[in-house]
Amino acid sequence: MIFCKNCGTQVDDNAKVCPACGQPVEDTAASFDNAQTYDPYANQQFAQQPPMYDPNAQQGYNQQGYGQPNYGAPMGNMGFPERNLVTCIILSLVTCGIYGLYWFYCLTEDSNKLSNEPNPTSGGMAILLSIVTCGIYELYWMYKRGELIDQFNASHRGQQTSNAVLYLVLSVFGLGIVSYALMQNELNQIATGR
Repeated sequence: MIFCKNCGTQVDDNAKVCPACGQPVEDTAASFDNAQTYDPYANQQFAQQPPMYDPNAQQGYNQQGYGQPNYGAPMGNMGFPERNLVTCIILSLVTCGIYGLYWFYCLTEDSNKLSNEPNPTSGGMAILLSIVTCGIYELYWMYKRGELIDQFNASHRGQQTSNAVLYLVLSVFGLGIVSYALMQNELNQIATGR
């Protein structure tokens, strides 16, 4: 085995480029004597701990710190990503509500991470119950999600909010998408620690 001169990753002998950084490695073996083995940790740069996951970086490292890029939205300290409100609203309107079902699923899963319940209702089950009950469960869901965010804000952020009633009233008057947007805004603030 040989090591990449650029990043120190162990590379197969017959590899032409480093799989971690993409730098050519064919001349790496030629630059060392046959009797000498390359120690990637001899250089002080590699003796340090490898880069770890940075929740604020757009393309950081994965949580194990092995150097594979983390594609997709950055994860906040609660374990869910910050979602763009405008994109979610536009996609929900353009797809005639189909994206809204996915958004509903994501809101359920993300807000479940705020609760201490051992088996919270999953996003798929919440969608199924909403469809079976012709939207009545969704009204209950709006209230419970708002209550969950209110409890989290009171216990972790020291803020007294009253989202539960607001989400419910907006949904009763046919403005469920506004409730989704307000809920997503709260979750974005929690995810980014604002």
